[in-house]
Amino acid sequence: TDEDVGRAFLLQFKDDIIVQTSNNRIGNIFTWDKYTNCWIQQSEKNFKSYIVGKLVNIIKPQYERACKVYLRNKELDFREKGGDNDDAMFEIETVIKTSINKLGKMTNINNAMWWIYHSVMSDTDMQREVAFNLQPNTKHLFQFNNGAFNLKTGKIEERTKEMYITDSLSYNFREIDAGIQEGMDKLEEMSKQTMPDDIQREDFNKWRGYNLTGETK
Repeated sequence: TDEDVGRAFLLQFKDDIIVQTSNNRIGNIFTWDKYTNCWIQQSEKNFKSYIVGKLVNIIKPQYERACKVYLRNKELDFREKGGDNDDAMFEIETVIKTSINKLGKMTNINNAMWWIYHSVMSDTDMQREVAFNLQPNTKHLFQFNNGAFNLKTGKIEERTKEMYITDSLSYNFREIDAGIQEGMDKLEEMSKQTMPDDIQREDFNKWRGYNLTGETK
């Protein structure tokens, strides 16, 4: 049924979906992208396409594999019991093939999609009043393509769902090598030329840090 397919979808993807709220009012929908480790804001149309894509490319193949395993186990079970079980086996195969064909039809995919969509929008467990990219505990994290650089520790960290990040730089963080160090030295030299006073230069660097993190301690 549509509900069976929908529950299988939610069991697997519920933690990857957030319905943003503000003052108890429904707002935007966000889905987790495991390839960029970022949340993606979805329009209603795109979210429905997201659901259909998961149903066609993930849920349906998983169901087909589960059916094959079930048939193989059932056949082995019948062999152990002995006797003529061809008719029973044929009946089981027919039911499974019918259900697989039903799940593969676009009409039924769309029906399941609507069940999932309405369930997501009405599930309070999936609603969160969260400000993406503005969490206090991420002010010191600089978002590169390959992770979050911690300005306090000087280490790159894995970006997590709980950071509520929707965007990052398009290039990866790299550890300092000879080439990067050379560039840093050139910038330092240019800084000394434009601001020869050590105290003034230090204050300027602090000011840039304040602007980068919003922290003044």
